[in-house]
Amino acid sequence: MTDMNKKTHIFNVLKKENKPLNLARLIARLGVEFTERTVRRYLAELVSEKLIRKLGETRGAQYQY
Repeated sequence: MTDMNKKTHIFNVLKKENKPLNLARLIARLGVEFTERTVRRYLAELVSEKLIRKLGETRGAQYQY
């Protein structure tokens, strides 16, 4: 899976969810192809692009479409 496809996949998983997801739950839904570092990087990009929202600031942060 290419980098752009991974980013799009993360976005689509969040878009389908009706509730916010924390990092651990998101990684569990994404599968083994995604490392925590990769997911964190793409989440930061999606938040900065204002495509998703980050709820919270610390380890308990959740992400929502």
